[in-house]
Amino acid sequence: MRNKTKFDINKDTVFHNLFEQSSTFTQMFRDMGHQSYCYDLQNEYGKTDFIIDIFKHIEIAFQIITEYDLKKLEGRAKYTGWSIQAMYNENLFFKMHPDRDMILAFFPCDFFSELNDMVFSGYSVQRYDENGNTIPNTTKENVLRIIDRIGKRKEYFAIFTKFCFVVEQLGIPTIIENPYGCYGGNYLLKHSLWKPQKDKNGKFIYDKDRTLFGCYMPKPTFYIPINFHMEENFSGLYTDKNNNPKKSVLYQGKGKERSEISPTYAKNFYKRFLMPPETKPNIQSQSNPQQTIFDIIGEEN
Repeated sequence: MRNKTKFDINKDTVFHNLFEQSSTFTQMFRDMGHQSYCYDLQNEYGKTDFIIDIFKHIEIAFQIITEYDLKKLEGRAKYTGWSIQAMYNENLFFKMHPDRDMILAFFPCDFFSELNDMVFSGYSVQRYDENGNTIPNTTKENVLRIIDRIGKRKEYFAIFTKFCFVVEQLGIPTIIENPYGCYGGNYLLKHSLWKPQKDKNGKFIYDKDRTLFGCYMPKPTFYIPINFHMEENFSGLYTDKNNNPKKSVLYQGKGKERSEISPTYAKNFYKRFLMPPETKPNIQSQSNPQQTIFDIIGEEN
């Protein structure tokens, strides 16, 4: 076990962005002078660096950590063949070093979000006839949909738990992103062993409105740090507030659109949580160079 909370980010830090097709964070890290790569099973944006089955890598890493002696596998010469040694050598997580690499995981939220709970309550995705009228779902259709999603959420939650365990045991600094929801109803907040950091009042720290930091939509978001302490620093930070956000947190736009993160938000996230304090530039907002983040939050309240 090599878990830790102290990790000093520097120019040599390599960022691995899991489940990120858009490459927004990946490109931002590169702009900041880091090596950075994005990984996903799909490539809808044409920007995925490594098209791999991340779930499979998690499963294999979990199996190796829980069933075999890592010390006997580390440092051995790589060879081909379906063996534990080959699985170890070819696994994404065992290639990372806890003093060099860091993970940002945009873990699929399909079965954890508040919107998913609406399905469990019988509010399934609506169907429409040729005239645009709603076709009500039958009780049978709702029951079958609920049972199907119960099984899928169990599968995804197991993978999530294994992922957290793997990176913790390997000591890899990791931040996991997921939607907080309108009322903090994300499944992970209630049931995961790993949770967001809390403030001095014991409440989870999360971004209530991402447009304050230039994102496209408010979409309340929380972050779970593992082997890393997320200390927010506003020193000298100015932000470009998005004054024309998309109106709805949950329902506006398709799933892909709701998941997109703006380059401005990604850069502000880096400045707030990842950039070493001594290197933070005195960056001013393009919209109002005299307006600080505290002014913006005050306006919202």
